Amino acid sequence: MNSRQTLETLLAQFAQAAGISGEPLNEQGVAAIGFDQDIVVNVAAYDASDLLHLFATLGLVPDDDEAMHRAMQLAMCFNRDLIGIRSGAIGLTPDEREFVLSTCLPLANLTAEEFSLHLLAFAELCRQARI
Repeated sequence: MNSRQTLETLLAQFAQAAGISGEPLNEQGVAAIGFDQDIVVNVAAYDASDLLHLFATLGLVPDDDEAMHRAMQLAMCFNRDLIGIRSGAIGLTPDEREFVLSTCLPLANLTAEEFSLHLLAFAELCRQARI
């Protein structure tokens, strides 16, 4: 089974356990899963890397430099050990208008329960780091 198929299986199992409709992967191999308080976690898997990618928008970049640096510092406080998510990266979208939090973890041998725990922990991390 390739990475895309593995992720599709994990998404279907997550949806079934959560009692929601499954979100199919788009042409780029990405699915968006919505959580409370407008948190949308994007999940992706690419065969070349065999990694599960999680990423989400944290908020808009403030107009003035001081507010932007303050927002970045607050968002960087996410670097905690939350169910195996020890590190990640905060970056900007290509148009530099939004902050994005992302992390990766090995997809091989990831169980449905582990996938669910990582996904929920990442969504909580996004909620805490929201700008």
